[in-house]
This record gives sequence, C-alpha cells and structure tokens, in this order.
Amino acid sequence: MQRIKLDVFHSLFEKELTGNEIDFIIALTHLQNGRGEAFGVHYKEMCEKMDISVQAFYDCKKSLAQKGIIQVTKGQKDYDIVLCGNDFTSYTDRDYKTGNVPYIRTNQKLFYDVNWKKLKPAQKLLIMDLLNINEAGKFRTHRIKRENFIKKYDCRISFFVHLRYSLLMKTYLYI
Repeated sequence: MQRIKLDVFHSLFEKELTGNEIDFIIALTHLQNGRGEAFGVHYKEMCEKMDISVQAFYDCKKSLAQKGIIQVTKGQKDYDIVLCGNDFTSYTDRDYKTGNVPYIRTNQKLFYDVNWKKLKPAQKLLIMDLLNINEAGKFRTHRIKRENFIKKYDCRISFFVHLRYSLLMKTYLYI
C-alpha cells in the first residue's frame, strides 16, 4: 500500500518516536496490505531495507508495540505485524479519485535520501507533515495563515533552526 492514514500519522506526534521507529513504520507500509497488515515480516528483510542492525529491529518492534502503534504476532521464523488504524479497505476507487482518502504516500524518493537518516525524529515528522500539506494541494486548496502555522508548530519551532538549507532544497526538488 505504501501509505499511512493521516489520523495514524498525526497520532505519531504524541508518541515520542525515535528516528529508527519512524523509518520502521515507513518500511512497514511497503509490506502492508489494504488492512495495514504485513504478513511474514522477517528481521533480515527489514534490516536490509532500513539499513539497521538486528538489535535495532527488535528494539523498534518492541517499542512500537508497547506504544500501541503496531500489533505483533510471532510466527515460526517471522512476524505478522499490523499498523494499528491503517485500514484502507472501506474506501472505494471513487474516494481516491476525488481526494477523500487522507493519507501520506511513503514511496517518495525523500525517504531514501542519504540525508533522511541524519534527521532527528521531530524533523522527520515535520517534513512528513509539510509533505502532506504539499500533496493536499492536488485535490483541494490548503492554506494556513502564518499565525496558525506558528500555533500548530510552536512546540516544534526549533526544528526549523536545525534543518539545513541543502536538505530543504533536495526535499523540495524530490517532491
């Protein structure tokens, strides 16, 4: 499916995720079906996809399960993992064509850029949110006043200080 429902994404802001956990969720979306279920997830596959150690895989899996973001069922040599709340089965083709399905696409080049791994977790979430605002313009006009923008990101405003100009330019060019 390679997408995260917008309400699931917005819940991630409150979970205090690590950078690897965010990358784990993104990688998981590439394996999930329409119900948010990824069957037969093997640690080696995820480690290669995310470029992390085996221990980091198990740490992410355990932490995300404890935070209620995923549900994990152990198989014989792999795991069945459900990204909670990421079920797209109730939507029709018409819903997608008219833009009535709020989601973030996770198949963007941005998530595979070498600079993506260097970002702090809050910066990753902020960029994903800005990506959502940019993508929303395809179906509807999305404007946010300066005051509302500052209110929305007031506790996260320090992210802007840490974002490098080159990364923002690369992000803009990839979108």
